[in-house]
Amino acid sequence: SRFAPARVALTSAIVVATLVGAAVVPLPMTATAPLVLDYRDARRVYVTVPGQLVERVPAGQTVAQGQTVARLASPAVDRELAKLASDRDRQLLFLNNLEARRLQGTDNGARIPAARAALADIDERLAQLQRDAAELQLVAPIDGTVLPPPAQPREPRSDKLARWSGTPLDERNLGSHLDTGTLVCLIGQPNQFEGVLHVGQADVELVQPGQRVRMMLDHLPGRVFSGHVSEIAKLNVDVMPRELIAAGDVPSRTDERGVHHPLDTWYQARVRFDDDPLHEVARVHGRAKISVAPRSLGAQLVRYLKQTFSR
Repeated sequence: SRFAPARVALTSAIVVATLVGAAVVPLPMTATAPLVLDYRDARRVYVTVPGQLVERVPAGQTVAQGQTVARLASPAVDRELAKLASDRDRQLLFLNNLEARRLQGTDNGARIPAARAALADIDERLAQLQRDAAELQLVAPIDGTVLPPPAQPREPRSDKLARWSGTPLDERNLGSHLDTGTLVCLIGQPNQFEGVLHVGQADVELVQPGQRVRMMLDHLPGRVFSGHVSEIAKLNVDVMPRELIAAGDVPSRTDERGVHHPLDTWYQARVRFDDDPLHEVARVHGRAKISVAPRSLGAQLVRYLKQTFSR
């Protein structure tokens, strides 16, 4: 037929136009990320001076700002306080004697400046130690409810310090030694949550505050929670939650202290729920899909190839 070449040309043009359109027209795109449920806007209470846990407020109790939530004892701090107080008394007596002898004319007072400097040094060290002693009493930074931190697994210890596992709020851990940096508890609201997403370096450039997120928790299959990205961490995550390691989300290495460090670079994105999940607890694991800016099939293919061949 004399129209056959025209039909072929028209069909070819339509196919080419369709392919070109598919390659350049932006299409919906999502980025996936594992998540861990966490308490929203909760303030953390850490140990700043190591000691033995002698008192703690149980999880679930309401506290006011400034109220004691845990108290530690440190015999080493107590001994050093007593020693410095005694040293200060002796140095002050020595200085007073030097000044009295200078006034009486039996001493020229040459040793007084050094004695005053020594007393000032003792006073400074004593003041710092008194601040340390005060920090053995941990107080609530805000009004709220005492919330448990992530539980610690039982690990063997090579020293003779009391071992502890679970959380410092557990009654069985009274009397245990808590090191500097131990997270004792959180203070916040028990029914206010956020999703903490861990985004890989390849996807972090796609994620922006305000983007919509759909989330599912492992123990609630089929139920979808909605929210939006509220914040993206500026620094990469160096220590990963055990929940992500256990789920196989993140390749990691374990150091001599049992802390998991990711092999790749990851970032945190925090997600605000449209409606807080009810009757949940922190640290449960889930998955999230982030609705990122649309990209054409061509752009998505180029991005995929770059990721594939840059590994």
